[in-house]
Amino acid sequence: MGVIHGAGAEYLRFDAVSIAGAPNMFVYLSDRADGQPGNFVDLGPLKATDGSFNYQLPAGTDLAPVRSLVVWCRAFSVTVTYAVLAAPTAP
Repeated sequence: MGVIHGAGAEYLRFDAVSIAGAPNMFVYLSDRADGQPGNFVDLGPLKATDGSFNYQLPAGTDLAPVRSLVVWCRAFSVTVTYAVLAAPTAP
């Protein structure tokens, strides 16, 4: 997973993932590194549980406070999986 830049936009790339299924899963960019949502940017529903795909980041998203990506199950209010992200770099 990582942030990629292209065509004037930034994207979060899921690359060859395999995520356990759960109901009502959403993708959050979190200010915490422990798998909890904390203060987050909601990127929307999880697109797939297997494979590779992108999420376009909302324009003006400040990546400085982002510490992790969290896949959150809203139905049960639990983390399905998470990944701690490296500090963003300039394009």
